[in-house]
Amino acid sequence: MTNQLQTLIKLTTCTALLMVVVGVATAQPSLPLGTYTTTITAADNPPHPDFLARFELTFSEGNRYHNTRNGTLFLGEGSYTLTSEQVTFTADGGPSGCHLMPGAAIGTYRWTLDGNKLTLTTVHDHCFGRNYTFTVHPLRRVGQAATVSAASFRAPVAAEAIVSAFGAFLATSTTVAGTTPLPTSLAGTAVNVKDAAGTERAAPLFFVSPGQVNFQVPPGTTNGAATVTITSGDSSRSTGVVTIAAVSPGLVAANADGQGVAAAVALRVRADGSSLYEPIARYDATLNPPRFVSVPLDLGPSADTVFLILYGTGIRSRGSLTAVTASIGGTAAQVDYAGPAPDFVGLDQLNVRLPRSLIGRGEIDIALTVDGVTANTVRVNIK
Repeated sequence: MTNQLQTLIKLTTCTALLMVVVGVATAQPSLPLGTYTTTITAADNPPHPDFLARFELTFSEGNRYHNTRNGTLFLGEGSYTLTSEQVTFTADGGPSGCHLMPGAAIGTYRWTLDGNKLTLTTVHDHCFGRNYTFTVHPLRRVGQAATVSAASFRAPVAAEAIVSAFGAFLATSTTVAGTTPLPTSLAGTAVNVKDAAGTERAAPLFFVSPGQVNFQVPPGTTNGAATVTITSGDSSRSTGVVTIAAVSPGLVAANADGQGVAAAVALRVRADGSSLYEPIARYDATLNPPRFVSVPLDLGPSADTVFLILYGTGIRSRGSLTAVTASIGGTAAQVDYAGPAPDFVGLDQLNVRLPRSLIGRGEIDIALTVDGVTANTVRVNIK
């Protein structure tokens, strides 16, 4: 086979990306998509010096590909056509970075897939008639991630806030952080936030899964457009841009959906100075789907003072306390505290006095504004 170039690529990637039937014609044949980092490990004759390098060949949606050398030198990009037996690269680059005039067909290869091994054997190649073996490292998939407040599920977000990023292949497993300080790597996933000033910081992680990552926007992140980069344990990388604002108030809901009954407790202070915490929600497993529902809160005798302790995020960098306003069922309620919740990373707390005029109102909305920015609406039930 001295007149043929045989490219042997060993794919070390997940099974889901290898569902191609070898030797059977299909209506829409496909090759596994992703970025393959290739290093020539063996060749006859020997290989041309230009091929003694690391190549990154990316197959992407729409039968597109691009090629780089040693991670920095752009070799070319274009499209490829595929049948059940052959693949033809129709623009600059090719499977080994072979350059010709733009638009020139630079090679047709027979392809077979056997387990985790993809073999490309030259039918026609314009560059070098030698045999090469390429070893391919794990796929690095590239995607996008959208970052929002973990409380309100809105953007923008604030520095030090708890946020959620949504995407695909963000992590190789589902893992929850079990220690504090929070780790900056969890199940191999890491998140970096590059702020508008160009400073990049590692983000503390609460939770990672293939479709969602919860993290804290790193302290010190400046306001403006920030780039969030999530790298998973298999080197897949997802990026997105989110705006960082001074405040972005979000209230936590009991059902973790940004609405409905609040994730809150009531604090009753009696005339003798004693105090008691009371729930405002309970979990109802009989519903379809099961979820938290409100528990009517009795404000009790006139001598009792009842506070609603709300939890949220994106609030702590507020201006003065007077810039934090709350209304419950349309009635103004005094906010005695708005700031970090003790002993919790990124979590904020608000202590709101419940007016006695709310007695008998039932389920009503809680509206919060911080420095002129309105939070998501949650609810409380007043007996």
